Amino acid sequence: MEDKGVLMPPKYKVAIIGTGFAERVQIPGFQRHPRFDIIAIAGQDPKHTQEVAKKFGIEQWYIDWHKLVATGNFDLLSVVTPPYLHCEMALAALDKGLHVLCEKPMALNAEEARQMLDRAHETGLTAMIDHEFRYLPARQRFRDLIRDGYIGQLQRLIIRFHQSTYADPMREWNWWSDFEKGGGLLGAAGCHYFDSAQQWFHLPNRIWGKLNTFISERPLPDGKGRRTVTSEDAFLAVLDLGNGAEVVFDFTATAKSCTGIYITALGSEGTLMIEGYQRLLASRGNEDLREVDLPHLPLTGDAPGLTGFLYFLDELAIGIDKGTSPSPNFEDGLAHQQFIDAVKISNALGTWIDFPPTGSAPEGVLPTSCPSTRRYFKGGI
Repeated sequence: MEDKGVLMPPKYKVAIIGTGFAERVQIPGFQRHPRFDIIAIAGQDPKHTQEVAKKFGIEQWYIDWHKLVATGNFDLLSVVTPPYLHCEMALAALDKGLHVLCEKPMALNAEEARQMLDRAHETGLTAMIDHEFRYLPARQRFRDLIRDGYIGQLQRLIIRFHQSTYADPMREWNWWSDFEKGGGLLGAAGCHYFDSAQQWFHLPNRIWGKLNTFISERPLPDGKGRRTVTSEDAFLAVLDLGNGAEVVFDFTATAKSCTGIYITALGSEGTLMIEGYQRLLASRGNEDLREVDLPHLPLTGDAPGLTGFLYFLDELAIGIDKGTSPSPNFEDGLAHQQFIDAVKISNALGTWIDFPPTGSAPEGVLPTSCPSTRRYFKGGI
């Protein structure tokens, strides 16, 4: 029998723009969470958008995202589109009085990210970035051990990301291969791990980076020719944290054999290592690495990020309840975008770049929505 004296927390209505990653992670996650109800989606392809809506029992679907936002009959807009659309969509939602969840990377450049952050502050609405991997049990325990001093003073954090996702030269060209649309591995995966690094330790003092495009062209989806790839499919980066501590990024999406993802923290007193998404190893002193027990991971065969996304949604719901923007929020998103920009500028100049970047980025190094986004200001943007 229902206890009428107990107030149930509100359930927030959600609309989603995007039917790619959203179909694999966000829609299943929102539908499994007790605090959210998806009422509408928008997508570019009419047939696929209708199919996704039918698959998940979502009654309203749109091809024109402007019409979706104009309805305003929901509480939260989740932007799950290529990066070049994030700024416009997020600003439109905030202006409509809607809370915003934005996919990473936050924008095309740090100037766009700053505009989004400023608008979120002006409206007081909840605005967060979907860094669901933060909430995987292995990374949560890794963070706790770091904060408890398990490894002592950090000497080096090494992040090795060797995937074969784009190793096939016959994989079709799409926005991911387009620099102007925010494509490439740096934004797709690099910012996820920068988010973790700055959460576990702190922001860097300076950054060095190098970009590579190993597969220089790809076939067009219609089979009529090939198109040049203008984004990176691999990169190296080094983050100087001060006192000799460094973070090393070794990333490629074109490995012929996928050797996996490893995060290794080497310290004055011990070592921590995450293998993939679920396994955490640890050692103190000269001990051998041993596996650390973690809470059960209810991945249920779904995409690895789904478990983390469900925990992330707990934070999102609390933020909307309280009128706050818990981390990872738009402030974090700006820092992630500054990291991406710094790596690109370093690659162009062949030198270390102060963080956050200052001065002017060389012409054509950053994708831009207007000329002003090429300009950095003293102290960062």
